[in-house]
Amino acid sequence: MATTPLIAGTDLDARYGASNVTIWSDLDDDASAVKIAARKLLACRLATSRAYDALRASPSGFTLPLSAAPDTLLDAIVKLAGYWISTPRGVTNYDKNGNPMTPLYADFVDAMRILDDIAKGNIKLEIDT
Repeated sequence: MATTPLIAGTDLDARYGASNVTIWSDLDDDASAVKIAARKLLACRLATSRAYDALRASPSGFTLPLSAAPDTLLDAIVKLAGYWISTPRGVTNYDKNGNPMTPLYADFVDAMRILDDIAKGNIKLEIDT
């Protein structure tokens, strides 16, 4: 089932710059607005899905899907989406777990730390359940 994303392509643009996100999204280098929008949407969906995995594992018992999310969670989702969308561009190094080490690798590590802390109950989100 497709996850409704908690972020949008405009959130990626706001963090990383619209021209950067467009370049990362245009895998065919054909400037197809349809393909670019579809890739941005997929990045947002996949990152939201990863966040929902952490929320399901959390002892807080969140009711999913969320209709709104706190900034801490949105920040992690945007960072994951940015990392995902940028990884196909010239990756040559990988970490010990096989994750591509791109310029956005630090964002990936931070996002995964946040989601891991949520799953373990170390970060208490203000979400109505």
